[in-house]
Amino acid sequence: LDAGYYAGVALMVGFWLAMGEVATPFAEWTAFAAAYLQVVLIEPVFTVAVVRLLQSQAHRPLVQLCFAVPARG
Repeated sequence: LDAGYYAGVALMVGFWLAMGEVATPFAEWTAFAAAYLQVVLIEPVFTVAVVRLLQSQAHRPLVQLCFAVPARG
């Protein structure tokens, strides 16, 4: 799901660049997409790490108040 979202963002940026009044070389978009790839690769790992951390702390009142994360079973 994350990969699909971020691929859509990269394509949307490419579309905006193509439709803009200033000509932007394709190489500029590929440079953006390559830099954005780091976010695409790191974000799912970060999300899983945060969810696991929250699961390990699900018994704490503040976590129960702020998040809907079931405890690990």
